Amino acid sequence: DASLNTNHNPYSFSNTDEYGDRTAYHMTGTMFGCLHTHKALRDCVWDYDTYECKYCTVRESDADLGYHTISIASEEFSAYQQTPFEAFTWDALQISLCGVYPQATYKDEHIPKTREECNTFQGNIKPSIGNNGRFCVCVQPALSSAAAGTTTSISGEAYKQLKLAHLRQSSSSSSPMSEQQQQQQPTMVELYQSDFLEGTYRITQSGHYKLMSDIVFDFNAGDLQRPNDDAYAWWPRPDQYDIYPGADSTRDEYFMGFFAGITIEADNVELDLNGYEIAQSLPFYYQQRFFSCIALKSVAFALNQGPGIFGTSPSYPSNVVIKNGKIGLSSHHAIHGQNNRNVRIENVHIYDFETHGLQMSAFEHLQIVNVEIGPSSNVAYLKGEYAYARFTLQRLRRVRDSGQFNADVFPIRFATAGNDELNDLDHVIDRLQSLMDIAFKSVMKLQVYDDDDADFMAAQQLFINEDGIPYGAVMYGLFLNLYFANVFAIHPSLQHSRTAHIENVYIHDLH
Repeated sequence: DASLNTNHNPYSFSNTDEYGDRTAYHMTGTMFGCLHTHKALRDCVWDYDTYECKYCTVRESDADLGYHTISIASEEFSAYQQTPFEAFTWDALQISLCGVYPQATYKDEHIPKTREECNTFQGNIKPSIGNNGRFCVCVQPALSSAAAGTTTSISGEAYKQLKLAHLRQSSSSSSPMSEQQQQQQPTMVELYQSDFLEGTYRITQSGHYKLMSDIVFDFNAGDLQRPNDDAYAWWPRPDQYDIYPGADSTRDEYFMGFFAGITIEADNVELDLNGYEIAQSLPFYYQQRFFSCIALKSVAFALNQGPGIFGTSPSYPSNVVIKNGKIGLSSHHAIHGQNNRNVRIENVHIYDFETHGLQMSAFEHLQIVNVEIGPSSNVAYLKGEYAYARFTLQRLRRVRDSGQFNADVFPIRFATAGNDELNDLDHVIDRLQSLMDIAFKSVMKLQVYDDDDADFMAAQQLFINEDGIPYGAVMYGLFLNLYFANVFAIHPSLQHSRTAHIENVYIHDLH
C-alpha cells in the first residue's frame, strides 16, 4: 500500500515527493558525516530503537535546552501539519537527526556530490536502507515487473549446493543447549599477557574474566628508533579489519586506532583484576593519544558524536562488575562507560590517567565502592599536536600511495617568515615524520639532542610539553556525565544519568 508513504505517514508532511509513489527513506546530513541546514541540536534526534524521528523548533525551549522537541504523536504536531512545511523557516521547524526521512527519489539537489557540498549548511540527505527487517518502504511495482509468483530454474547441482549451505548455516546458528542451560554455564576465562599482543581484548560473551598477571598494553609494537616509519606500528593492521572494524580506513570503530585495552561489549560480565595492574606501555601511551584501559562499550564515541563515524551498531553492556586491582597509565581514561545499566566498580586503584580517571555517561544504577583515584599522569611530555601529526602523517601517506591527487599543486611553500623552501609531497611527509621521531625519542630518553640542534628545536617547539603535566582543557578524577560527550562545553540535555551510589571514594593529586 503506497499510501503508507503519504497519507498514513506522518512525515509526509515534509516529504518532497509530489506524486506520492516515488518516495524512499533518507538520512539527514549529520548521520553520514555531512552538514545539514543548521548545526545539529543534541536532543533533536531520532530514537534508535523505534526509528521515530522528531521535529524541533528553536522558538521554544524545553528546560535549558534552547529548543523544543515535538513528537509526531502529539496534538502539537497535528497543529503544525495544518501549514505547508515549506512555509516554515529552519528556526521555526526542522526535522531531527533522522535515518528514515521520507523524501522524493527523483530529486537529487540535496544529495551532496562533492566535499564542498557536504561541508555546506544545506539540506544534505542521502538514501538509506535498513538491515534488520523491522521497517520498510512501501512501493507499487510497475506493471512490467515480474509477477510475485515467478520462479527461476536452477540445475540440480546448484540446488544441492544451496541446500548444503543452508544446512551448514542452520547448524552453526543452533545450539544443543537451551538458553537457560547456557545461562547456567557462564564463561570462565583466565587472561594472560599473551592475550594482549596484537590488539584490544574484546569481551563479547557473558562470563567471568580473571587476570593472571600484570598486563601491559603495547599493541603491534613498532621500532623505538623509527617509531613512525611503519604506518601500522601501535595501530590496527589491514589484515585485522574483521576483528577491529575500521582498521586502515577512515570510519568505523577502530579507524582512529586502538581506543581501549579491554572492551566489555556483553551483558553479565565480571572482570576480576585479581590484584594485578593493567596499563599502557610508555611508547604506546605516546603513540595512541585517545585511549581507555577499560571501555564499557564497543565504540570510542556514541552514535553521531565524536570526530567521525565510529560504527553504526554500538554495544553498551549492562550488569558489569570490575573489581580488585589497579588501573595505571592511560592517555585518556582509566574506565570509560556509556549507556550502561547496573555497573559496580569496587576495590580498584586508578592512577596515571591524563584526562579522566573514571567517566560514566548516560548510566543507570552505578555503584562505586572502595575506589582510590589519583595521582594523575606526570609523563605527558608530548602535546596534542603530536596526536594530530600521527593522523596527518597517516592520511598524507594514503594520499601519496593512492596516486590520486593533484600533483600540479606541488611544490608548495609554507607561509613561515623567511621560508623560501619549496616542498614536494614526499618532502612534506619525510619532514613531518623526522620531527615526530625526534620528539618521541627525546621524551623516551632514547636519544639526547643538542639544545642548538635546529631540527630538535623545531620538534621541541611543535610537539614537546616540557613539564609532563597534562595541559588539556580538563582533568577529572570522577566524571559522571549525561548522554553527550563533554567536548568544548557541557551540553544541555534532557537525557540524564540516574542513580549513583558512591561509597568510600578517595580522589587526590590531580595535576
